[in-house]
Amino acid sequence: MSQTFACPTCQARYSYDQVPPGDSFTCGSCQSEVMAPLRAAEQPPSPRTAPRSSARPEYRPGGSPGAARPSAAARHAPAKAKPAFPMVPVAVGAAVLIGVVAFFATGGDDKPAESTTTKPVAEQPKQPQDPTAAARTEITRIAAAKKQDSAEACWTAAAELRTLVAGWTAKGRTATEVAPLEAEAERLVGETERIDAAFAPLHLARGDVLYADEMLEYANASWLESTEQASAEDLHKSLKATAEGSGGWLSSTRLGSMQSMVAKLAPQKKAWDEFAASGFYLRAQEMAKDTISDLDQRFSQRSTDTDEKDPRLKGKGDFKWSGVVMTTDPSLKPFVFFVQKDESWNPLRVARSRSRSLKALEDIIRTEYGASLNLKPLEDPIPVLLFRNYAMYRKYSGQDGGAGGAYAHFEPMTGRLAVHDDCDHTTIMHEGTHQLMWAWTDRKGRPTLMDMMGRSYWFQEGIAEWYGGASRIVLPSGESTYEIGKLHQGRLSSIRQSQTNEGRKSLFTLRELIDTRYRDKPIIESGVRTPDGKIVEPPRVGQLYAQGWFLIYFMNRFNCDDKGMVHPDQPGKYQAKWHDYVKVELEGKTGAEEFKRCMGFSEADMDRLETEYWRYFDFVQRKINLDQMKDKDLVPWQQAKAADGSPCGEESDDLLPAFKPENAPPKRKK
Repeated sequence: MSQTFACPTCQARYSYDQVPPGDSFTCGSCQSEVMAPLRAAEQPPSPRTAPRSSARPEYRPGGSPGAARPSAAARHAPAKAKPAFPMVPVAVGAAVLIGVVAFFATGGDDKPAESTTTKPVAEQPKQPQDPTAAARTEITRIAAAKKQDSAEACWTAAAELRTLVAGWTAKGRTATEVAPLEAEAERLVGETERIDAAFAPLHLARGDVLYADEMLEYANASWLESTEQASAEDLHKSLKATAEGSGGWLSSTRLGSMQSMVAKLAPQKKAWDEFAASGFYLRAQEMAKDTISDLDQRFSQRSTDTDEKDPRLKGKGDFKWSGVVMTTDPSLKPFVFFVQKDESWNPLRVARSRSRSLKALEDIIRTEYGASLNLKPLEDPIPVLLFRNYAMYRKYSGQDGGAGGAYAHFEPMTGRLAVHDDCDHTTIMHEGTHQLMWAWTDRKGRPTLMDMMGRSYWFQEGIAEWYGGASRIVLPSGESTYEIGKLHQGRLSSIRQSQTNEGRKSLFTLRELIDTRYRDKPIIESGVRTPDGKIVEPPRVGQLYAQGWFLIYFMNRFNCDDKGMVHPDQPGKYQAKWHDYVKVELEGKTGAEEFKRCMGFSEADMDRLETEYWRYFDFVQRKINLDQMKDKDLVPWQQAKAADGSPCGEESDDLLPAFKPENAPPKRKK
């Protein structure tokens, strides 16, 4: 039986048939260098019994298995008899020793005997290759090419790395191989921004835009209301703060908020830009220079009267002049507002609010007369002075300190309408009618005092009352609509109260009324007295307003058939002729003769018209007393209803009353 030995490192078993004693070899299991030990019978003799031999058994390749080559000493030693060596005890002892060593080396576990077949020598495993090595090599190369200590150098290096990423990706390199290049490029971009926050190529690559204070234009836009201005100003401040932190640049996200607001306001801005380039706006600016200069001069000469007598000003205090702001835009045209400066007012908002009545007035006049009179939109600026309160208006009009006085007025010589924040819509509509009718009146050159004095007094005040008495209806949207031609109870009462023996003296005949001019205004307003105070002619201004309005109402509403039945729900029989007369007034002509010509009347027709006028007044009074009216309009007797909804009218209710001379003005000398 062949003997075996173990590898001292891994305990792999080998046979002496495989490896001769004393030869070295590489262990097939652990790859360590092992020397085959000598067999027990070949151990060198103890120093006491035999000399140490340096001879070593020689392994002859190709020899027979188990054959040991005699050492040189053994081959040349003289032959002599040797004592017999006790082989069996030694072999048994060696086997026991080897078993014990193997038991302790393996931990004593029962394991199957290892094969004694020679194991092939295992190949050394190859070290795995690093997939990021190539990327790191490129990063090192680029870093060594130029020092990355400036924004330009970092940005250029990042661009080169990104070019590599694109090229490698196109060639099929894996994401793992490319990842270090991408990471380093991002780092360099961040370093670029850290070194120079305003580095233009970086921001341009991101799609950023330099903020040029675009929202400041909207924050200061006079054509925006205060809430819109405030929103634009808040956004401007926010964008400005963001831009300052990045060298003036804005990201596309932040830019989006600006673009959104600009898009929202684009229609208004487009309309404003076109308006600002128009001839109308240029003329408005020229007007503003003269108007503001005049106002500043007037108020520099006004002093406060501490002894204020007007009860409407009690407790109002002293108001100092602060100047005005010229305000207009496409929605206000043709009106140009001069709004008194006040920290509690936003000029555009105030102008838009107060302009609603005036814009509505312009629309209803053109609706009523546009077709018949060919009224066209006004193209010249119409100035409106808007004072903060009645006290400031009185200072402007020169009434401060006095008792009573006008509440608003129109100035023919300047074309200005002067109102204040305490005015109601009726006053604005009345004075606004004067202004618009004056604007539509044909004139040659600038208005003169003669133009003013020669204009019809009754027509201007009567038609102003016609529109001033319009009914205002507030719609759910907050906007207002107006209905003209309604009964004016105040003016009717004024006439009725004068239908007394003494009061009749203040009433006008139709010829007197139609012949009045503004040159007659002082006498009509103040009356005539003798030096001793006796009244020759009473003040009649109230009657001029009331009778002027009722004449226009009569011309548009009076419709009586041959049987004497009035039809209050039908247009007046003189309405078409009345439109012809309005056209004459707007041509700058006026007076009883022009009226007769337009109407096609003779003197007898004028007498008949006078009678119809006063009979119709009595008819209107009777219908009002019978409560046969609805929404300030008279209704036919068939439509009259009692409080419980039952019919209450009679046919006789609509018969035209007989003429009563005691209710008409006394006849006067022509």
